[in-house]
Parts: sequence; C-alpha cells; structure tokens
Amino acid sequence: QTLTAEFLGKKITLVDNNGIAYVAMREIVEGIGLAWKPQYKKLTEQWDKFNCYHMTTIQLWSYDHNSTVDISP
Repeated sequence: QTLTAEFLGKKITLVDNNGIAYVAMREIVEGIGLAWKPQYKKLTEQWDKFNCYHMTTIQLWSYDHNSTVDISP
C-alpha cells in the first residue's frame, strides 16, 4: 500500500509493508538538496549502515514500467 507524507514542504511517497512504512530514499536525498548519484553510491556501498533495501515497484508513483527503488524504514 502506498501512502504520502510531507517532508520539508514536499509530498513524499511511503510504502507500507506489514505495518512498517518505507520511504523512497531518492525523494529524501533530493528533498534536502543533495545530488542523488553520489548519495546512491554511498547507500549501495554501505547498506547495513544506512538500513537501506532495494524494492521492486510495479507502476508506483508515475513510473510506466517496473523499477527498483531504494527504501529505508
């Protein structure tokens, strides 16, 4: 189930999985004014440190195809 919340004045998308809300990290990273590519590299190199996961989405948000999203609770 997808949910929305406000983060620094912008709407972000959350995905509920068994009562735990996961947020798409790209929306957070870009929302605080950081470039996604360098932050993505940090996240992928240190998954355990940031408690971050890959999740395959099926036409969530405005995607017209399946995509992989990096999420964190």
